[in-house]
Amino acid sequence: MRDSGPLDVAGLGFGPQGVAVAAAVADRAERLGAGLADRVAFFEKAPGPGWQTGMLFRNADIQHHYLRDLATPRDPRSRFTFANFLKERDRIFEFGSLVYGGGGGAVSRIEWSEYVAWVAGLLDDYVTYDSPVSGLRVERVGDEDLIHLTVPGGEVRARAIVYCGGRELSYPPVFREHVGERVFHATQFLDRVPALPDLTGRRVAVVGAGQSAIEVVQYLHNNFPHTRISCVQRAVGFHHGDHSPFVQRMFHPRESEYFFSLPEAGRENLLAEVMRANYAAVDKEAVSALYRTIYEDNLLGTPRIELIPSSEVAAVRADDGGRYLLEVTNNLDGSRRTVEADVVVLATGYVDRSLPGLLDPLASVLRVDGRGRPVVNHDFSLATAEGANPLVFVPSAGEGSHGLGSSSSFSMVALKAERVINALVKNGLLAPAHFGERRSVETLL
Repeated sequence: MRDSGPLDVAGLGFGPQGVAVAAAVADRAERLGAGLADRVAFFEKAPGPGWQTGMLFRNADIQHHYLRDLATPRDPRSRFTFANFLKERDRIFEFGSLVYGGGGGAVSRIEWSEYVAWVAGLLDDYVTYDSPVSGLRVERVGDEDLIHLTVPGGEVRARAIVYCGGRELSYPPVFREHVGERVFHATQFLDRVPALPDLTGRRVAVVGAGQSAIEVVQYLHNNFPHTRISCVQRAVGFHHGDHSPFVQRMFHPRESEYFFSLPEAGRENLLAEVMRANYAAVDKEAVSALYRTIYEDNLLGTPRIELIPSSEVAAVRADDGGRYLLEVTNNLDGSRRTVEADVVVLATGYVDRSLPGLLDPLASVLRVDGRGRPVVNHDFSLATAEGANPLVFVPSAGEGSHGLGSSSSFSMVALKAERVINALVKNGLLAPAHFGERRSVETLL
């Protein structure tokens, strides 16, 4: 097809961070009075908008304040705020009564997912779904490095890319050959439940000790009354998250600025101290609810949940009947036992990568720190080696450089989007002359 020139910006993924960046672009276009940007396109592998669709449990909240949404910290007047979403859904007063009457200030995960999808719908012109990016390469053209993205149908060129993809699911090595219909990651749980065999009288093993693990255990107990549940966890038990407001300041922009100013050793020490605020931690309410569930089961003489702490799965095999046999080792005393399961749910988190796998082809032109990790600049761009200048932004991969607020948390998605947009403008992109009628992706291939 005809090459109509490179995009100013290509977005890889359209999860919450991508939606926040697109919202910032749209707000800028409206302020300029120039309509929708024709130089911005996001490519998303999913068939449509959604956020944690496999984890939308009843009574589960988002674990952060609703004002830290996709736009409010950047511009409270934006039409993409959660407050405007409530107005458009005609439930501002009902939500207010929930928060200050029976909800304690937390937004349900179900409603937050609806909000993310609503904003994504308003930005539909910016995104192409069912369009995974399968490859990247850099081409020097004049004095700039253009980035070629391989997408279904061909290649798209861009002057800058913003990586907004989700994190890579972590599958413990012993389970990888068994992943399938009955061994799957917790993030897929509710999407997989309808296809599961009848769980009456069956055994389910849950591996993990974080928020997703406890929610899956509670859900199985509440919805499958004759199912027996084993929960294998390396921790001694479910830990409360650190919700002290003094520690939660780590999610504030001022603390992020301070974190960025620290030397490498200082950053690592601070992260190690506050990790419990964001990882392998569970809401107090969820811990209390599960403890009461187990206690009452024991009172009634019908125990169905077994917690197996301080342990990990050393090996997995399937017997002739299709049941999985998990060889579990206690990390404290070395004892071993076999746990039988018809279904295994892996609440094992995500792969910790300093550079998202999709960006590996760019590794040769990136600067790295003393530990071989890509250097992330203040504006969330990746620092490049001398003589190379591809503009690559990673607003969701800045935990090591900017702190917890720049990790997978929602807390700063709007401000990170603003910083990326400002950097793009500073580099001469998204200028008024670059706006016009929306072009289809096909015209870019």
